[in-house]
Amino acid sequence: MSGDDVRVTTAHLDELTVHQVRAAAEARSATLLADGVDAAVRSTHGVIASATAGAVSDIIAARRAAGMNIAAISDDLGQKLHEAARRYDHADDAMGRVMDGQVKPR
Repeated sequence: MSGDDVRVTTAHLDELTVHQVRAAAEARSATLLADGVDAAVRSTHGVIASATAGAVSDIIAARRAAGMNIAAISDDLGQKLHEAARRYDHADDAMGRVMDGQVKPR
């Protein structure tokens, strides 16, 4: 890679931002899909399945925590990508002005 040019485009960073925001939303939605399963087990199986329903409750809580953590990480990455695009544009504009000041008009 040492001989390869690295190219940064804000459009690509913005695309990646959209993907991360979408991933966060989908993680949240998927996390909520299992809500209520423990209550359904209690309702359909009664007292005999209370230990199972309790275990399912614990699993759902762990699943919810993991899903929300994934969503938070995706949100954070999306914000960082957006900020990187903004900073890149700012640096590009600033250096463009510097170069414009160094080039003499004909």
